[in-house]
Amino acid sequence: GSPLNPMAAFRELDDWVHSRGGSVNGVEAREGPSGDRGLFATRPLSPGEVIMRLPENILITGQSARAVPHVAAVLRAVEEDKLEDSLDELANCDKDTVAMVLFLLAEAVMDNGSFRPWIDSLPKQFYTPITVPEATIESNLRGSFVLTFALEVRAELETLYEQFIVPYAIERFEHVYPM
Repeated sequence: GSPLNPMAAFRELDDWVHSRGGSVNGVEAREGPSGDRGLFATRPLSPGEVIMRLPENILITGQSARAVPHVAAVLRAVEEDKLEDSLDELANCDKDTVAMVLFLLAEAVMDNGSFRPWIDSLPKQFYTPITVPEATIESNLRGSFVLTFALEVRAELETLYEQFIVPYAIERFEHVYPM
């Protein structure tokens, strides 16, 4: 689908949550004054008040991702091709994490994926501890033992996903991952 403006995407996300049996009360997703996205209270909230209920059918877990046919097929192919040893050598790999990455990758490229309203509500660019620009990591962690660890973890994940899992899935299952 075509990219939605953030407010339209948030309205669709709210409709999607409700249509799948969830509820959102007293908060709304929107962009704040600084451009960051988040949940903002629409009224005073009481301590302990339930503001959101999300049914299991909209939670992305390792178990739910592994149950999706195309993800299960990729994982089966990895086993059949005896690539599990390579996975273990590349990183302390957890199949649930790999399954969730493969699931999200497919959802991101499908125009009519079942998680499209959620995908459309995400910012087009954001940073996690692993995706912060390397220069930023180095300047902020210079002189810290954490710098070496952070760069090693980052290198392992980049190798695992950018040079192994994702290209493997695209090559073997190009109808699912049309990149």
